[in-house]
Amino acid sequence: MKNEYKILIVDDHQMIRDLIGFMLDGREEYSIVGKVSTLEEAEQVLSKQKVDVCILDLSLGENDGLELLRSSSKERPEINFLILSMYANPSNIQQSIKLGAKGFLPKDASGDELMRGIEDVCKGKKYYSPKITEMLIGDWSPEPPKGGLIDKIYQLTRREKEILSAVVDGKSNHDIADLYGISKRTAENHRSRILKKTGARSFMELARVVMENRLEL
Repeated sequence: MKNEYKILIVDDHQMIRDLIGFMLDGREEYSIVGKVSTLEEAEQVLSKQKVDVCILDLSLGENDGLELLRSSSKERPEINFLILSMYANPSNIQQSIKLGAKGFLPKDASGDELMRGIEDVCKGKKYYSPKITEMLIGDWSPEPPKGGLIDKIYQLTRREKEILSAVVDGKSNHDIADLYGISKRTAENHRSRILKKTGARSFMELARVVMENRLEL
């Protein structure tokens, strides 16, 4: 029997919480014990539940995720933290590592890369994406603006935009199938075509672009 790792997701954007939850759904080795948006809610879960890994955003509205990392490094050293942030700058990365974070990923990481990070951090290993590693040694430069990806999103068909909007809202393939009267396989095919047509690495990347630019689909 596989170990069941208990995961807490702390991010103030519901679409990100739901997308991570969707990725982990159905994998018997993981159990999500909470999906919360504030430090207060995170503390409540931590006070009541055993947590092995906390996937933490650094920007939580008016709060700083580093506060939770700082307090937990002293009070709950057994928890492994994986930082997932759109503010992946050297200062945040270095502070997170100093405070004991096991991993750090930018929010435009692919789904496969995020899963590798979760798997390694659950096992107590460290995981930093290649982009983060390059940044730490001074060879990283910011990606160009996402204008090209925005254009590709707007070039999707009406149905593909509907599917993308549903995914961003956290709906599963089953939910999408019920919502639009299509089969689950058709919903999966739509998702695959959306990634292929936009060139995005993951729906998390698409969700971030939609969110940051307030795109109307």
